[in-house]
Amino acid sequence: MVNRRGTYKEFQAAFPKERLAEMTLSEYTNLERENSFCYWVEFKTQDLGSIWGGSSYKFGIYEYRKRPAQNASHVISNNKYAWYRKYNKGTDEEAFEVVKNAIIKIAEHASKGELEAIEKIDELGDVYKWKIAFLYSNETLIPVYKRKILIKLANHLGMPDAKNANIPSLQKFLMKQKGDKDIFEFYVELLKIIKEADKSNKEVKALEKPNPQMSDKSNPKYSEEDFPNEVFMKSADYARLKSLLLEKKNIILQGAPGVGKTYSAKRLAYSIMGEKDESRIEFIQFHQNYSYEDFIMGYKPKDDGGFELKRGVFYNFCKKAQNDPDKDYFFIIDEINRGNMSKIFGELLMLIENNYRGEKHEIRLAYNDEYFFVPEKLHIIGMMNTADRSLAMIDYALRRRFSFFDIVPGFDSDGFKKYQEKLKDETFNKVIDAIKALNSEIAEDDSLGQGFCIGHSYFCNKEPDVKMWFENVIKYDIEPMLREYWFDNTEKFKKETSQLLSLII
Repeated sequence: MVNRRGTYKEFQAAFPKERLAEMTLSEYTNLERENSFCYWVEFKTQDLGSIWGGSSYKFGIYEYRKRPAQNASHVISNNKYAWYRKYNKGTDEEAFEVVKNAIIKIAEHASKGELEAIEKIDELGDVYKWKIAFLYSNETLIPVYKRKILIKLANHLGMPDAKNANIPSLQKFLMKQKGDKDIFEFYVELLKIIKEADKSNKEVKALEKPNPQMSDKSNPKYSEEDFPNEVFMKSADYARLKSLLLEKKNIILQGAPGVGKTYSAKRLAYSIMGEKDESRIEFIQFHQNYSYEDFIMGYKPKDDGGFELKRGVFYNFCKKAQNDPDKDYFFIIDEINRGNMSKIFGELLMLIENNYRGEKHEIRLAYNDEYFFVPEKLHIIGMMNTADRSLAMIDYALRRRFSFFDIVPGFDSDGFKKYQEKLKDETFNKVIDAIKALNSEIAEDDSLGQGFCIGHSYFCNKEPDVKMWFENVIKYDIEPMLREYWFDNTEKFKKETSQLLSLII
């Protein structure tokens, strides 16, 4: 049986709050010792909540086995240690003083229940910071450190608007739900809630078996060869798309409905990562009311009256990527042209440019005078529907910050041809030939064009030998589009629809 309270007391005996000021660099991080502060927090206290994921940079300064690249923009290293460049310190001891002072502040604030003060400390990675806070909180915090999981728990237990709450608010709510229960017994109950809610979530599984270094489990692999087959894109087009994203950092996938823009975006990210790591992908959708306050930060009303400054989704994702600078991160925006991008990005419109990435280009944010930068390995993938006549086009100032890539129907890709051959369905073949011919007409129509062609995804996941499947696709997916395309030519619309339906009789 796990003795969590025993582990908790052992840590406090090893690193009492009163002696933190005396801690040396070798006591903090040491490859040869399993009793260093970092080792205790990450490994020896793993039953007190996970801080898995990311890299050693979350510790602020660490002793390395492999020295980081000398030209790395985010880190400084000597012959033994590496530390964040943002500390603006030239020696390891000076950098460690920054880290140690941050730890002392976290421990002091945690012991007094001053959670908002901890939230403002940014010298260390968020998950690591809140793990330290728990270890010095006198059992007044929940031993869960990832905001996403705290939100899941708070939602389940009835917290209003949990998704917009910061970690201090989430912690306070959950501690209130604990009542008189023992903190570690309540933690076990929370583990059960999360597991039952989402058994497949690897972040949830990591709560009990937290560290990837302690487990053989890993993300499913995803190679460059997987992409063209799954996405139904020609290999040459994939190579071009990948090259554009890595060079420009920002790309917009544009095309008609059904060409697989959303599907392509995620798998493009997988192919560059080499694995399906959902923790390095954030997916949102723009709309007309989306704002800077939602995206970066802004003041939001509190339940008990007044306002508080809350960080937005892009801000939080950038911070996450900053704490793991050696890996690629992907921020995917659906319907990117539905939002007012100048209003949403604000002063970060400059920082997303490929030439203005990294800490050396940081600028002061509008709301709190904080200096902020967009990480070099954070990629933005937007998606835009070219067939929606109601949407305004993106202006030229924004266009130069993105590369635009046309996602076209993949009927002629090797992947779709293999899929089609595997079905061995003559009716399916006739329908696809008819759709390809129809697309040629649409592309040549002066009032439409290639951006209105019918996508291949309507015909994926076909049910075998089911006539109703064909009818549903044509009558309820294709027909409404054609009616809108030729709204001023009813005869043309009826003719094309009738021809498609005649193939399945």
